[in-house]
Amino acid sequence: MTFKNIWFQLHWILGITAGLVLMVVGTTGGILSFEREILRAINTDLMEVQPAKNAVALTPEELLRRIQAKYPERTINALTLSNNPLKPQGSTLPLKAPENAPAKAKHAMSTLIPAMCDGRT
Repeated sequence: MTFKNIWFQLHWILGITAGLVLMVVGTTGGILSFEREILRAINTDLMEVQPAKNAVALTPEELLRRIQAKYPERTINALTLSNNPLKPQGSTLPLKAPENAPAKAKHAMSTLIPAMCDGRT
């Protein structure tokens, strides 16, 4: 084998390996960025709520007030609303991080908390 053939084989193996790694990173990154949408599409029957017969839709202001009353130590980052009465409403709040967690971890943590509604949660 000549130097040219060895170099070609090494370049080919490293290129295929790097390509596979980049493909896995790109695919998993795409899945993570659309996690909520994917979960909603897969679990359509689990992502619906049946409101009580006497349920009254709350205004966004009332939802915010109730969430802030339940979690006064947290800041609301987002409020997710839907035109469909069967879709759950939600808000994004920072999680309580452990006291010994680094500042970056405390800032990055967030979760979807179901909003409180009359007759549905």
